[in-house]
Amino acid sequence: MQDQRSGFISKTPIRKHMHRSLAAVVLAVTAASGCAASAGIASRPADLAGTRAPTIATDLDSIRASALAFTQSAVGQRITRAEVMARAQYWISHPPTGGYSWNRSFGDGAGSSYRQDCSGFVSMAWHLAGSPNTVGLGSSQYTVPLADKSMLKQGDIMNVPLGGAAGHVRLFDSWVPGSNMSRYRYVDFGSGAAPVFKTSTGYPDAKNGHPYQPRRYKLITDASQDTRPDFNGDGRTDIIG
Repeated sequence: MQDQRSGFISKTPIRKHMHRSLAAVVLAVTAASGCAASAGIASRPADLAGTRAPTIATDLDSIRASALAFTQSAVGQRITRAEVMARAQYWISHPPTGGYSWNRSFGDGAGSSYRQDCSGFVSMAWHLAGSPNTVGLGSSQYTVPLADKSMLKQGDIMNVPLGGAAGHVRLFDSWVPGSNMSRYRYVDFGSGAAPVFKTSTGYPDAKNGHPYQPRRYKLITDASQDTRPDFNGDGRTDIIG
């Protein structure tokens, strides 16, 4: 290290400086590791191909905020029910700026933006290429009707396919235990700052006299390895011909 006062290089200060720097690095990494462990983030070694292990991030909120950047599905392509609910949770955990709005859009953490209303929220959860309204979501372009309520699964929708304020769509989550399929849990974004989990008062239910219709996204799958087409929603593989 060069001595600014005398202009010559001193070996002793360099050695002391290196020791201090090394100690500081060790303390910083140890502290960051402790933060990561307390947040439930497991350390990961380098992979077998020799890729360098990721460095420990100091901003854990940034990790959570960008979690969906590693989404499994492509825009407008097949998506699992698990990913649909994970994407829905993103807006619950990261409320869209300005809350519910027909005139604003908000990102999904993976590069796409969607209108901040009920149908835009479902479009985001399904990873669609756009934000169709409730009429669009209720069309054969995106969904198929479910003949019986027993067919409803997590990630399906309950939809009133009308334009404007008359229409509304809910993201189905599950049946309330012990209700004999008379009440269900769903994610709703009809007002407020962010989508929220709610429980229906019954089944079937309606909005202003218009019944909610159970429908299924054409490209949703039960598991990542399930790539069989099911266009009519009967749970059986359909043949395209």
